Amino acid sequence: MVLNGFANQVDAERMRLGFQARIGLDANTEVRISGTVIGIGAMAKTSAFRGAYVSEIPVRVRLDSRESRLASRPDRQRRYRLEC
Repeated sequence: MVLNGFANQVDAERMRLGFQARIGLDANTEVRISGTVIGIGAMAKTSAFRGAYVSEIPVRVRLDSRESRLASRPDRQRRYRLEC
C-alpha cells in the first residue's frame, strides 16, 4: 500500500529516498504505521490553505503493513503526520 501526501518544503529538504517514516493519523492518535520514503517530488507548490510563502513537496511512502483503517474508504482524504 502506498501513501501519497505532501511535506512542508523546509522539512522535505532533510528527506531522502529510503528513509524510514512513521505515519500517525490525526483522527486516531494511537495508530502508528511504519513505511519507507519511495518518492519525493521535484517541484514545490503552494497550498490554498496556507500562506503563499509556504510551499509543499509531494511525497510518496510505501507502507510496511496493510492498515485496514486506511483501506476501508480509499476515496476519502485523511490527515496524517509524517515523521522521518
